[in-house]
Amino acid sequence: VQATPRLRVGITAESPTFYRIKETGVTFGDNDFTMMSPWRIAAGLLVSSPNMLFTADAEFVDWSQARFLTDDPYFDQENAFARRYLNPVLNTRLGGEVLFGRIALRAGAAFQPDPRFESFETETIRRHYSAGLGVRLTHNAWADAAFIHTQLADGPRGQVFDEDGYYLWEADHSFRNALQIGLDMRF
Repeated sequence: VQATPRLRVGITAESPTFYRIKETGVTFGDNDFTMMSPWRIAAGLLVSSPNMLFTADAEFVDWSQARFLTDDPYFDQENAFARRYLNPVLNTRLGGEVLFGRIALRAGAAFQPDPRFESFETETIRRHYSAGLGVRLTHNAWADAAFIHTQLADGPRGQVFDEDGYYLWEADHSFRNALQIGLDMRF
């Protein structure tokens, strides 16, 4: 919705997605099941002027609602695990662009809390940062380059156990860097 000539706002709701999965293997044999993702509800805004724009959005996802849909009793345990140990999260994203003639400078950040943790401490949030440069080649073509840095922080270092002493996962910290180069042509 265009609230003013320089401000747009939007709200979306995404229904669950169903994934049909067929596995064949020596270890687990043949499996045929459906996985259902949770609902997603998001809101965002875009503020623009002739030489710059700013975007922000937030998305709510309740991961405890993710389900395996099958008659196999093994997956009942997986569904119980999701209900007990996965939490709702609020994913947020920010981005901006400034134009200097034929040059566009861009930057963005995204924050995704890990649904396995109840806190929003920095160790439980996956962070994505990007910086980019675009050059207008013609009226319909842009050459773009972007550097993306991702910090995948999966909670406190070491092994994580539930209150009954059962092993849940090995926590880890890792980083990923990527350089993307592209050509955008519009017709």
